[in-house]
Amino acid sequence: MNDRRLRERVPFEIEVELRRGENWVKVERSHDLSMGGVQILADEISQIGDVVDLRFCVLDTTDSTPLAVRGSVVRVEEHGQQFFWGVRFDELSSDTSLFLYRLIQYHKS
Repeated sequence: MNDRRLRERVPFEIEVELRRGENWVKVERSHDLSMGGVQILADEISQIGDVVDLRFCVLDTTDSTPLAVRGSVVRVEEHGQQFFWGVRFDELSSDTSLFLYRLIQYHKS
């Protein structure tokens, strides 16, 4: 199988909130994380190209402010009654990029 990912992914399970349009929905968990995006497990289907806002509550940091990013759904896979969404991050700020980098490095070990 040809893996097209350009960035290293790490297993990363955390509660995620997402917003499509005006509604915030709590997602059960993320599955993995990279500098380019995240895979999340959701109870509903999404369409490729949907734009979503994501909030991660990272508990292993001293700052309790949720990490907020915007992304686009680039992949949807059905697994039973649940769906894995591949979400590519769009336009990360330098602070968010640095935070993600440190979070990924921490979870690699």
